[in-house]
This record gives sequence, C-alpha cells and structure tokens, in this order.
Amino acid sequence: MKIFSKYIEYEYNLELFIPEHIDEHTPVYYILDGSFYFYFARDTIRLQSLNTLKTKVEKAVVVGICHQADDIRERRFLDFTGPAESYIYPERMKDKLPPAVGGADKFHEFLEKECKPFIYKYLSFVPNKEVLFGHSLSGYYVLWTLLHHPESFQELIAISPSLWWNGQELLKKVRERKFPAAPGVFLAVGEQETMIIDDVKVMYHLLKERINKLDVYVGSEENHASIVPHVISRAFRFVGGIEEKSETSKLNLNLS
Repeated sequence: MKIFSKYIEYEYNLELFIPEHIDEHTPVYYILDGSFYFYFARDTIRLQSLNTLKTKVEKAVVVGICHQADDIRERRFLDFTGPAESYIYPERMKDKLPPAVGGADKFHEFLEKECKPFIYKYLSFVPNKEVLFGHSLSGYYVLWTLLHHPESFQELIAISPSLWWNGQELLKKVRERKFPAAPGVFLAVGEQETMIIDDVKVMYHLLKERINKLDVYVGSEENHASIVPHVISRAFRFVGGIEEKSETSKLNLNLS
C-alpha cells in the first residue's frame, strides 16, 4: 500500500505483516529501508514466533517503510540524515553524495504524524511497544532518533550505523545528552566492517553510561551486507527482553 507524506511531499510504499489474534500488547516493528529488510524481519517473526518458548522471538506486527525503486539512494541520504548548518564529509565520499541531505526532522514528522496514525487506524489500537529498526544510513537515523526524540520508540535496533556521517556528529552529541527515560538500544556490526567497528565501540561506551537497557554484538566473519540476516534474530530477542548479553561479542570489540 502507499502513503503520501504532506511533510515531505513524497509517496512511500508500506509493507505490512499482521499476525492473527493481536491487541495493544502486540509490539509493532517499523523497518526502515523496508525494500531491503522487510522480508527478513517478517519471516524471522512469522516463523520463530510460532514457538516463542524455544526461539524467544515474540509475535509482532511488522511495517516496512519503503522508498520508490527509482530514487532509493537519493531519498535515503535525504530522509535519514540530520539537519546541520554545514557538513563534513570523508574524502572517500565527497564525490559520491547527492546534493539534498539533512531531512531527518521532516522524516520524523512523517513517522509520528502520518505513518504511525495510519497504522493505528489500520490495527484499531495503539500498541504499547514500538520498535525502530535501521541498518547503515537508516541505522544512523535510529540513533539520531535516540538523541532527538527518545520518547518516540520503546526499543531501537541500529545495525552497522553510519556514525561517520558529518564528522561523527552523533558521537559528539551523545556526550552532551542525558536520557532519563531512554528506550532500549541494540547495536550490531560485522567483524569485517573495520571502520564502523571503532565507531560502534565508542557509541557503546558512551551509551553504557547513560541508558539501562543496552547490548552490542559483533558478527564473526560478517560484512556490511551479511550482518543483517546474521543478527536479526538476536536483535528481536533483545527487543522482547529475553536475549542474554553476549560476552563473546564484547570481547571481540574489546568492550569487556
């Protein structure tokens, strides 16, 4: 189905998975980059929630938020990056970025004032728990949401977040923040993502001092593309509150 945002003046595609026998206690997962990751999320929940006692993955509604096929790259850089007076780019990216960036405020308006109400009306209830999932640039947006709108979601999943964006601005800003009622945060990165691992390590340490529910995981031998299917079950167990923290992953990141 399609939803037009008056805040962004753009039409998104929404993918929905709604299991049977749901109510306000059933969590809703909002999957950014839904064109890539909705089906991973849907199938993980659809299959593993059939035996939650064994898999520890709970039943949930899954919403995939998808850009149009012909402008995914440009729209991702616009929707998922925070506004700033100026931007600092690494040399490797200077000639590869689209001209329009910094639209995260408007995308937040779309999520809160258009997408969520649409889902509530479709479901006929307001869920008690909402989860935001993102990878890479949308993983950056997930952590941007933590800093700017921590009340918007009860759980956040940021996989391989693009913390390099704008001179590592989120790592600088998180040092200035306190989170009296922070959502749970799950971080993950692939072992082969050498540049991202260091940033995730710093973010983990900074958040560890500020929020209560937090975990980090590094996927052995995984890369930027393979980490999502590798780690998604673990992330969903964390959201349900029934995932044990992995001391091995912390040792791999020198976080113990």
